[in-house]
Amino acid sequence: MWTADSQAYKTEIGYLQLIDEYEGTLPTGAGVLVSMVEANASTSSTTHLFLPESSSEFLAGQTITNGSSVSSPGVSDHATNMARNFFGSTRSVAFGVTQVTVYEADHYLNSILNLTPANAGPPDVPTYKVQNHSWVGSFDSSSNNLETLRRLDYLIDTYDTIVPVGLNNASQSDYTELMAQSYNAIAVGRSDAGHIGGPTPFSSYGPGRLKPDIVSSPTATSAATASVSSVATMLYQSATDTANFANADADAARSETMKAILMAGATKEEFPTWENASPTQPLDLVYGAGELNVRNSFFIQQGGQFDGAASAGGTVVDDYGWDYGEVNSGQSLFYDLSVPDFHSDGVLSVVLAWNVEITDTNSGSQFSPTQSLANLDLKLWDSTGAPLDAVLATSVSTKDNVEHVYLTGLDAGDYTIEVLSTSGDRDFGLAWRLDYEAPYRVTGDYNEDGVVDAADFTLWRDTVGSTSNLAADGDLNGVVDQGDYDLWRTAYGSLHTPPGAISATLAAVPEPATLTMPAGAAMILGRRRRR
Repeated sequence: MWTADSQAYKTEIGYLQLIDEYEGTLPTGAGVLVSMVEANASTSSTTHLFLPESSSEFLAGQTITNGSSVSSPGVSDHATNMARNFFGSTRSVAFGVTQVTVYEADHYLNSILNLTPANAGPPDVPTYKVQNHSWVGSFDSSSNNLETLRRLDYLIDTYDTIVPVGLNNASQSDYTELMAQSYNAIAVGRSDAGHIGGPTPFSSYGPGRLKPDIVSSPTATSAATASVSSVATMLYQSATDTANFANADADAARSETMKAILMAGATKEEFPTWENASPTQPLDLVYGAGELNVRNSFFIQQGGQFDGAASAGGTVVDDYGWDYGEVNSGQSLFYDLSVPDFHSDGVLSVVLAWNVEITDTNSGSQFSPTQSLANLDLKLWDSTGAPLDAVLATSVSTKDNVEHVYLTGLDAGDYTIEVLSTSGDRDFGLAWRLDYEAPYRVTGDYNEDGVVDAADFTLWRDTVGSTSNLAADGDLNGVVDQGDYDLWRTAYGSLHTPPGAISATLAAVPEPATLTMPAGAAMILGRRRRR
C-alpha cells in the first residue's frame, strides 16, 4: 500500500500521470538483475553493516544476495531505505525486481573493480544491469581516485551497465571524487538544490564538467539516486522485454541511450532559474537537465528508435523518440521534426550522450587504462523555409560528454536536430521530446463560451466551406467541413475553459432532442468533400 509520502513522490516524478495516460501494463523492473553498493555503516573495522533488512514488508519476495566476502556482514538502516526507494513495494517504480546483489563499497572497489592488488586485471564482468551507488568518498591518493573512475567508466562503456551515482549533500563540504566525477555514470542531485555540484574539480579526470546530470525530489542525494535507479530499472524492462512491450528495443537499454532518455525526459518547470546559459554550458549548474520524470522518459522510449539521416529535409520523426547511432569525425546526422499547422508554444528537449572510451592497453593480465573523449555537438535548426535555414540553438561543450538543447515557444513549422562529431568516431544516444499546444477550437467549443452547444453548431453552419474563417475548424485541416461537424457532435455537452477564462461557463445545455441538426447540411458537406 502506498503511503501519503510515496503518493506525493510518485506524483512529483510523473508516475501517477503515466498510470492515467498509458493504457497498457506498465513495466515494474521484472526480470531485471540489479545491484546496490553501500558504504559500511559501522565504524568498526571488523563489522560490516551494508545490507538491507530483507525481512522488511516492502522487500517481500525479493532475494537479496551478499556480494561481498567480508567479516560480520549485517544490516544498515541506510541500505534498507535505499532498497525501499530502489525496488521496494511502497515507494519505488521497480517493485517487480526479485534478484538483488549488494556490495560493501570498499570490497566493491578493491575486489569487483579490482583496484587492488596493484596492477590487477580489469573489473569483473557484471551480472547486473542497473547498479545504484548511494555513497560518496575519495582516496587520499589522486592516482587511486583516477584509477577507480576509469575502471567504473570502463565497466559502464564495455558492458552497458546503468549506474546512477549520488553527489554529496550540501550539508557536507566536499565535492568528492567518487563516484559522481565519472563520465559515464548518471550523477544525481536533489530537486531542492541541497547537493554539492557544478563543474567537476578533479584535475586529473576531465575537470570542468557539469554535474549533476539530473535531480530528483527526495531530500537526500542517497534517496534521489535510488529513485533514478528505480526508473532506469523500470525502463530497462520495457526496453528488453519483447514479450510484453511491442516497442522493446535493446538499444534503448544501452548506457548512452538510457542516460539520454532519462535526461531528455527531465522537467524544468519546477525551477524558475534553470538555464544552460551559453552554447558551451549544456546543463544548469544546479539542476542539471532538470527533475526526473518517468512519464516523459517512458514515452520517449516507447516512441521508438529513429535513424539519423545523412541530410536534412527527409522523413519527419515522431514527437517522442530516440536513436542509438554512430558518427565519424566530421560527419553529421539529421533528425527532422515538425510542429503542425495551427499549433503553438512548442517545447523541445533534446539530449545527446556518449561515453568516454576507456581502453585497456595491456594485452596481458594487468589492466592499463587510457581514456579518449570524442567531441560531439548538438544543433537545432529552423527548417521551415528550407532545410537548415537558420540555427536556433547549439550545445557545443568541449569538456562534457552530454549536450542539451531546450527551447520553448516554438511556432508551427519544421525543425531539424543535427548531431555532429568535430573529432573522433563515437557511438551515442540521442533522445528528444516535442510538446505543443493545439488551438482551443479542437474542443468543439467554436464560439469559446465554455460549453459545446447549439451555438457552436450555428457557427459551424455559417462558416462551412471557409478556408479563411477557421473558428469552427476543429480538426485543424484548414477548412470548415464535415469533420468539424463530427467533432462538434461527439463533444456536444462538454465543458471547457476558454482562453483567458478562469473557469468554464456553467450554462444549461439543451437536451439533444431539442436540437434540430439539419441533415441537409451534412449531405451538402458530403458532396463538397467529394469534389
